[in-house]
This record gives sequence, C-alpha cells and structure tokens, in this order.
Amino acid sequence: MAKILFLPYSHQLGSTYGLVDLAVQFKKLGDEIIFAGDGKFLEYAKAAGFKVYPLIEVPFARYRKATDSGNVNFHDEKSVTEHVAAELELYKIIKPDLIIAQARTTVAVSAKIAKIRLIHVTIAFLTKHYGLSIEMPETFSAYFLTRIPVLGTIINKNAGLFVKLKAKLTVRPYNKVLKKYGLKPFKDMYSLYAGNVMTLIPENSDLFPLNANYPKDKYIFTGPLLQYNNYQVPDWYEESKTKDGNFIYLSMGSSSNILYPIILKRLIEIYGNKPNFYIVTNTCYLVNTIKVRKTLPSNFFITDTAPAQILLELADVTICHGGKGTIYHSLLEGVPLFGIPQQAEQEINLKRIKDLGLGNYLLAKKLNKTSNAELEKMINDVIYDKKILKKVLDISDKIRKEMLNIDLIVEKIHNKVNT
Repeated sequence: MAKILFLPYSHQLGSTYGLVDLAVQFKKLGDEIIFAGDGKFLEYAKAAGFKVYPLIEVPFARYRKATDSGNVNFHDEKSVTEHVAAELELYKIIKPDLIIAQARTTVAVSAKIAKIRLIHVTIAFLTKHYGLSIEMPETFSAYFLTRIPVLGTIINKNAGLFVKLKAKLTVRPYNKVLKKYGLKPFKDMYSLYAGNVMTLIPENSDLFPLNANYPKDKYIFTGPLLQYNNYQVPDWYEESKTKDGNFIYLSMGSSSNILYPIILKRLIEIYGNKPNFYIVTNTCYLVNTIKVRKTLPSNFFITDTAPAQILLELADVTICHGGKGTIYHSLLEGVPLFGIPQQAEQEINLKRIKDLGLGNYLLAKKLNKTSNAELEKMINDVIYDKKILKKVLDISDKIRKEMLNIDLIVEKIHNKVNT
C-alpha cells in the first residue's frame, strides 16, 4: 500500500485537524500514514495513532503578523531555503508516494524538486479560479489607501488586480530557490497552494465558489473537513441543557489570544446574570479557565475544549473570529453567526456570510467604539431574525450533501496512488 506523508501547518488548529480526518480515511483503506511538523496541534495526529516526525515550521508569531495584515508573505529566501532543505531530507528518510499538505507553502517547491506527487488542501480564495469579486478588506494592511480621494476609488474598483500583483510578488523568494535547482519558476502564489496531482477545497461550493471554467478534475470540492468527538464533554453540559433561554456559543479559534479575553469581558458586561441568556464557550486554551471560572457569572459555562457540535446543539448564535472551521460547524448545526474578525481572510469569510443573510459581523478594530448596548443589539438581531435562521438551515442541507462525496474522493486518490 502507498505511503502518504501529511504536512499541515500544525501551529494552527484549522490547518491540522482536517488532514487528520483525511488521514484516518486513508488508513482505513490500508495506506501507511505519517505526519511531520513541530506545532502543538500535531497532538491530534499522535492521538489518532499516527507516527509523527519533527520538521521545522514558520514560527506562529511570524505567521500571524503576516496574516493579520492580510498578507501571505511570511517567508523570505532564507526561510524558504531552510524549509525546503528540511523537507528534502525528510523525503529521503520516508520515501513517500504522496504528500498531502495544508498551509505549508514550501512543499510546492520541495515536491517539485523531488518529483513527488502532491495534493494541497486549500481554501477557494487561495486558488487562481476564485469565483467571487474581490474587494479591499478593511483589515488589509493597505486599506488606508482607499481613503485617499480618487486613488481610493481606483483601488476599490481594481482590488482584484491588486491581489494579482501581490500574488506575483509573494512568490519571488520561492522562485529564487527553484532557480538554484534549475527549475521553472511559479507564476504566482496560487501555485504554492495547488497540488501537482489535484487541489482539494474543503469548502461548500455555494458559499465560496470557483469560476465557471475551473478544471473540475484538478480542483475538487470536498465539503468542509471537520473534527468531531475529539474532546471530553464538559462537566457542566448536562446542567446547561436544563436551562431555558437563549444560548450564545463563543468560539474564537486557536489563535485569538488577545481578542478572546476582550470579547469574553464584553459579553460578561452585557449578559452577566441576565435572565434567559446563557453563554457557553470553548477557549482552545486561550485563557486559564480554572482561574476565570471563579469570576464568571452563573450563566456563563466555560471549558478549555469540547466537541463543537455538542456546544452548538445548545446554541442560538455563534460568536466567532470568522475561521472556516467554526463557520462550517455552525452552519451544519443550523446556528447563525455573528463574527468579530481580526484579519483579512476572516473578514472576507464573514462578509460572505453577511451577504448571504446567514449572520452579521463587526470588525475587531471597531469593537472599542461600539457600546455594549449597540453590540447587544447586533447580537440579538441575529438571534431573533427568523429569515436568517431559515437561510442557515437551507445552506446546512447543501453542505451536508456535498460532504457525502468525501469517501469517493479519498477512494479515487487511494486507487490512483496505489497503481
């Protein structure tokens, strides 16, 4: 059977657990599975029984600094060279038949050098076939230019061209390394997120579509790859189920270490001990829950981790950062969204949610200027809007149907790599 090497960006939960889910399915078909990286979320691969090799990754602070300003240029020539060298050494040891990667851009270079088959898992926005118009997000580092008369109008009308320019600039350090090996350069950053076998898109094609002419044999929508049942049910869960009222699920992902405590504090100010309102929250270790529990109002229930689908069974609205995992978990469980994004990709996600009538959002940088009364109204408007709930339930059905294809997709890849 084939030997498959999984390479997530494992400092980030959202780019790790989907690959673990995929790996489990390949293992069931008999393939040998290996993971590599150095991020803390590789614990899920270990917990699933997979062998894990050490491999350098971009430091999380450096990664966040780039992505929080709307950039993907977290590598320079030196770091690309180091990562590619480490990957090539690993390939010599493992000798994989196939690599499946997510958010690890240097793999596109090393797989090309080593002539190894590569599948990349990526979002629709990071493909050259993205099907929606592109607008300049307010969280993007260059957004201030849109406030300049005339220039701002030009930038907003040509945001797509601006992104294409950034895509060409971002790929430069990777091409310098390819040149050292006498290989043809990549055209733009989209090549860094595309596989040489195929590219898997863990999205719903209605929410984030590709253009009408994209090659359907090379870009495959899998529906969301979501993590289920990997955590203990919190001790307060049964008690919370006995409560009658409106439940707010707060989940800010694994990277909102600054934003999460701020939002939790605001929700305490607004909903603390308020009748018929309950807040359940999964912190992802962003705060010390033992310490925080002592100061929480009686209608707040907090845990480090818990199965998202369990907490969503209670929820009437999800307050989140706009990460794809939380968005899809919520929509699948029929829960509307209120987002507070802090970086461009999250803002793009939540703008789409708002445009489709599935919820609303408020930029993190506008939080301080929004009063508690205003914030409460925005959240409650999502909770009580029946039109939003109907649209959420409709898209939930479409997402579930698309997810049914994953078994066939995995089997197709398995058969291809084992021939």
